[in-house]
Amino acid sequence: MARDLTKYVLDKFHDDKQFAVVVGMETPEIEDLWDGCDNIRNDLFIESLTPSGAARTEGIMGLKVKATDSLEVRRFRIAAKNNEQLPYSFNIIDQQLATLCGADGYSFVVDYAAHEIAVKVALTAKGMYDEIENLLLRVRPANMVIDLSLLYNQWITLSTKRWSELSTKTWYQVRNEVV
Repeated sequence: MARDLTKYVLDKFHDDKQFAVVVGMETPEIEDLWDGCDNIRNDLFIESLTPSGAARTEGIMGLKVKATDSLEVRRFRIAAKNNEQLPYSFNIIDQQLATLCGADGYSFVVDYAAHEIAVKVALTAKGMYDEIENLLLRVRPANMVIDLSLLYNQWITLSTKRWSELSTKTWYQVRNEVV
């Protein structure tokens, strides 16, 4: 978005050709400054981190970045690390999962007798699967085993769809992709 810098020039100089040239020359630099200020503001919040802000935050937090990671995955990883709190209780873990996956994006069951934490992640958060696993490995009690899997599409959820909508997909896609 190009900003009109002539509105900042005094009225008596609007017709001066030299001021018009100066304003034209200064506009790209002022635009860069404005964009830099916007980036600084965006880098204050995880949801709006820029790539450079994400890189800086990852360096501070000691997070490893894969070359294939999208900015969304990098933000998710930062949020996961940022949400870790001591002491870890099952309520805290449940809250962290709700924050990361959304209220309907997972199921969380603790089986005390079997010493197992069962977490199923919705297909919409499939790209975050590794980060959720890393989070659970860091915050789980030492005597608990993690059973992490995906919440695949089930017939009960697909029964509202018409066959014509599903017939263009393979059975694998119907089961494993967000429909």
